[in-house]
Amino acid sequence: MAKILYIEDDKEQIDLYSFAFKTYAPDIEFISENDPQQAINKIQDIKPDLILLDIIMPDLDGIDVLKTLKHGSIAENIPVIVFTNSSQHNLVSVCEELGAEKVWIKSDMVPKEVVAKTKEILTKAK
Repeated sequence: MAKILYIEDDKEQIDLYSFAFKTYAPDIEFISENDPQQAINKIQDIKPDLILLDIIMPDLDGIDVLKTLKHGSIAENIPVIVFTNSSQHNLVSVCEELGAEKVWIKSDMVPKEVVAKTKEILTKAK
């Protein structure tokens, strides 16, 4: 069973996507962590096949998490999808330079589409 880790500080977003994955992809184990530092610490134990990563979070933002994941040995071979509503200038190019597989804007996608695109990436990664 494939596993995804969703690093997100907003409980409502976690609940929404947890429900979406249970509904549209029951064959994928959905794991969430609302504390980015805790997520980094748990990645070796969780061993996710893909990470969905929010950018705007208190204490440790997603850009710093992405740097830590991709430029250490923590998750260098795990696809990371930046999943945000941030409108930072040059966000896509910055994230791709840091090793993100894709950058998805939450408000541009419905949950069913997020699940479908996630499954597509997981299938290609096998």
